[in-house]
Amino acid sequence: MPSTRPFLSPRDHSVTTTPFFRSIFRALSVTLALLFLGAGEGTTAEPEETLRDVLVQTYESNPQLASQRAILRATDEKLPQAKEYWFRPVIGATGGAEWEYEESGQGFNAAGSGLVSVPYKTRSLTPDVNISLDFPLFRSGQTVYNIKAAEAAIDTGQWDLVSTEQSVLGQAAHAYADVVLYRSLVKVDKSEVKAYVPLLQMAKDMYQSRTATITDLAQVEVELAEANATLANDQGLLEVAEANYEAVVGIEPSTLAPLPRLDPAVVTLEEAEAFGLKNNPLIRSAEANVQQAHYAVSSRKTALLPTVGLSASFENSWDNYRVISPASSAGTGTQDMTVGTVGVSATIPIYSGGVMYSYIREALQDETASELSLKNTKRQQTSALRGAWKHRKALERVVQSYLGAVTSAKTAVEGKTREYKNGTTTMQEVLLVQESLYGVLADHATASNQLFHTEVVLLQNMGILTAAGFQLPLTPYDPNKNLEEVRDKLIGW
Repeated sequence: MPSTRPFLSPRDHSVTTTPFFRSIFRALSVTLALLFLGAGEGTTAEPEETLRDVLVQTYESNPQLASQRAILRATDEKLPQAKEYWFRPVIGATGGAEWEYEESGQGFNAAGSGLVSVPYKTRSLTPDVNISLDFPLFRSGQTVYNIKAAEAAIDTGQWDLVSTEQSVLGQAAHAYADVVLYRSLVKVDKSEVKAYVPLLQMAKDMYQSRTATITDLAQVEVELAEANATLANDQGLLEVAEANYEAVVGIEPSTLAPLPRLDPAVVTLEEAEAFGLKNNPLIRSAEANVQQAHYAVSSRKTALLPTVGLSASFENSWDNYRVISPASSAGTGTQDMTVGTVGVSATIPIYSGGVMYSYIREALQDETASELSLKNTKRQQTSALRGAWKHRKALERVVQSYLGAVTSAKTAVEGKTREYKNGTTTMQEVLLVQESLYGVLADHATASNQLFHTEVVLLQNMGILTAAGFQLPLTPYDPNKNLEEVRDKLIGW
């Protein structure tokens, strides 16, 4: 998340001018002043991790991005599902066997008819098998519209994946910037605290020798306490920033390179807006949603039209029986039966309780809602892009102003240090200009951080904050690979 520390608020540190400071600080060495001058600057031999390195690590390991890819692969299955009736047969087979045992007892002359039943026993086994086939011939375009709606849903899913990619990479960039910021502020704070320690010791020595008052000592202690409080606050914010970095990127932050400038690759706001309308994934996803809703309406309407289908079946059964008694009829036998049918049927919907018309009205309202959602998304994203563009321009001027102020503050420290050596000024005045330098260094770092955050948002609104947009040195995920694998897949998972 972007830093919440306001970059325009100056530090409130101050050193009260007293005779004590005007007298005792003449003994302070010039080395102390140079320590202030070098605050916030330094070099390290450890290899620096750049923003591109961070984005590569995030792209390849972030679970949120991996989850969205799995969601898209699930969405890809809508296409083969929509092709269920696209000249594809539905074949089924059933089979079974029936065992039967039948036994009758001694009969009698039924009402003197002369028909006397004979006791008998039989048993039989009758296996059978049935194979059926249904083949759609004509569905009034319903399958065609279902396929188009599925393709639009996949387009929506692919743009949603781009949106998630931008969001995740944006989180990584923001986390990177905040770690850089608070590490810089902590370095400045430590230098400031370090500079006050010898002053405090000097004040204590002067107090013990009765050449300073308890008030003078208290003033130095206040300055050191405020510097320590600022350091503790920034260290806490740094720990939060590093924890957020690890959560997004997946590793602890090492030595990070300074924040780079992010070029949007366009010169004017109008060019940026046109680029955003074409490439912003939220806008493109909303456009695909409109197409999906449009095809859903057409699919619902075609459900009122006739459908024609071919059906065929084949059934065979084998009756294997055995007569056990009477002895005169004992023996075995087989009776086969085969039935085959082929037919063409047409189904014409006439009335279904009004539910089909309700489905159509529902689809029409969904289409209207998606169109309005697209309009709202364009308005919001364009407004956000304009705001980021203008804020970026303003922050560029702020950073440039602070950069000039840093140069001026360093010059002032050098001048006051020379004046102090010559005895033409007090250490109080030296400390005041050094305090100003600390404030400008901190404000410049924070303003640079805010400019970076704004550039990240601008690139995100333009649809550039992707692995392809940054030309990251990796093999990007291909969303069409799985789609082509399952598009016409008939068997298997």
